[in-house]
Formats: sequence, structure tokens, C-alpha cells
Amino acid sequence: MKFLSLLFAVALLPAVVVGGKKKMKASEHLAKRLEGFWKGIDDIVGESSRDIRRNGDGTLFIKMYNTYLPTCGGTDAGVGMLPNATVSKGVVEGTLEIQCLNSDLVVPLPYRGELIEGGIYNDRFYDLVVEPDHIFYLHKISK
Repeated sequence: MKFLSLLFAVALLPAVVVGGKKKMKASEHLAKRLEGFWKGIDDIVGESSRDIRRNGDGTLFIKMYNTYLPTCGGTDAGVGMLPNATVSKGVVEGTLEIQCLNSDLVVPLPYRGELIEGGIYNDRFYDLVVEPDHIFYLHKISK
């Protein structure tokens, strides 16, 4: 009888292990899909790139580079850092701090990004004085 009980327990073990597997939340799935290096080119800012990495707490670390940023006096490239972007309901949000490369100017701007159809990531950071409606369209080029 002990043998049958043991056999039954061993037979059920895979079902318990598989059933106990944690289901990934939609925000975690999106964060995983966004992780990597993204690049885009447009007629206003020239080359634009994003390096997106997942943090251990579920947020994203985003490093941004643009060859031209109106925010930086209209003549400057800039690097932006967003160390803890949140992911919720398909949207990435946070405050992007832009460091202009030819000056000491640091500009914090609201940031919003989302993955759209065809695997394209679009994002924007709002400088309502300079470029209120400019959206960057980026393609993933590596993980």
C-alpha cells in the first residue's frame, strides 16, 4: 500500500510543478519584449536610439541618445536617462532626464512609450515649448 501511495505521489508531482508555474503579467511580458537596442532616423532629430533593460523590480532602465534635440538649444545632441520607467496597460512612463552634450543643461521631461503594430516602438518626451507632438518611431535591432 505504501508503494502505491508513493507511486501515486510521484505521478502527480509533474502536475503540481507545472500547475505551480507563475503566469507572466502583461506588463512583464511587454517589458521582456522591449528589452534590447532600438534605433530610428527621422527628418527632425536625425539618428535616435534607445537602450532598454529590465530592472529586478519590474521597471525598465532606458538610455536615450539623439543626434539633435530642440530641447538642447536647437544645436545640440543629448543623452537621456530614465532609470525606473514603469510599465502598465501597455504603456511605458516616467521622467526622462536629458543631458545636453555641449552644455551643462539637464532637462527633466515626462516620457511615454508604447509598442505598436509591426514591432515598432514609439516614444515621446514632452517639451511643450519646443516639440509638443514629435513622436520617435524605433525598430529593434538587437536584444
